[in-house]
Amino acid sequence: MEPGGAWTDLPLIVLADGDSASSAEIVTGAIQDAGRGRMVGEMTFGTGTVLGRFDLSDGSSLRIGVERWLTRGGRPIWHEGLRPDVTVELADDVALARPDDLRDMTAAELAASSDAQLLEALELLNGEG
Repeated sequence: MEPGGAWTDLPLIVLADGDSASSAEIVTGAIQDAGRGRMVGEMTFGTGTVLGRFDLSDGSSLRIGVERWLTRGGRPIWHEGLRPDVTVELADDVALARPDDLRDMTAAELAASSDAQLLEALELLNGEG
């Protein structure tokens, strides 16, 4: 690949769960609808609104939803969230792998993770899922 080029031929997995909201849902929905990658995890939060700010006469302001987001393919996000392509639920006591942790992990450390969503994503990327 040339410097500054795009890696459009590499497999792509998005990890998401019920805490994934707002712009994370927009990006995930765009990737799903474009057929560019798959979502692994749980239903997303379902934010799906654009907030408008209205300034009030006393100097305060009010922010309320004024628009609803749809994915590239026209799917609503509001109150529905996005459904994963591969559903993997996590137990409440699982320590999730964080991006900063992943940078220095070896393949053996990744394989020993208790993060079932991460492990499923790795299997899919390796063609095992």
